[in-house]
Amino acid sequence: MEVLVSLVLVTIILTTFFSFFSQTVFISDKNEDKLVAFNLASKTLNIIEEQYKKQPIPTTLYCGNFPIELVNALSPSTCFFKQNNKNYYPKITLTKDTDYLNLTIVHVQIFDSEDITNRKLLSETYGYIRQEI
Repeated sequence: MEVLVSLVLVTIILTTFFSFFSQTVFISDKNEDKLVAFNLASKTLNIIEEQYKKQPIPTTLYCGNFPIELVNALSPSTCFFKQNNKNYYPKITLTKDTDYLNLTIVHVQIFDSEDITNRKLLSETYGYIRQEI
C-alpha cells in the first residue's frame, strides 16, 4: 500500500513538473517571436529613415515600392522577413507631420500573418525622417 501511495505522489509531482516545462517552452517561443519582430521593426525603420533623407518620400509605401535596401533584407521575391523558419510581415505607414514641414512620421509594424483579418501585431516602432532636400 505504501508503494502504491508513493507511486501516485511521484506521478503527481512529475506531471506538475512536465506541465510547467511545456508552458516554459511555449512562453519562450512567444518571447523569441517578439524579440525577432522588434529587431526587424528597428531594422526596417533604419532602412526607411536612411533611404528617404535625400529623396522624395512616397505618399504610400507598399511591397511594390519598398526601397531596394529593404527588398534586399526581405526573403527573395517576397514581402516578408523569414527568420527561424517563421515569416514576419512588415507594414510601413508614412505620415507628413503637420507641425514641422520637413518631418515625416514613420510607423513600422511587424505582423505574424499577411491575412488582415487574422493577424497578430508582434512589434511596432515609430521614427521620424528629417528631409535634407
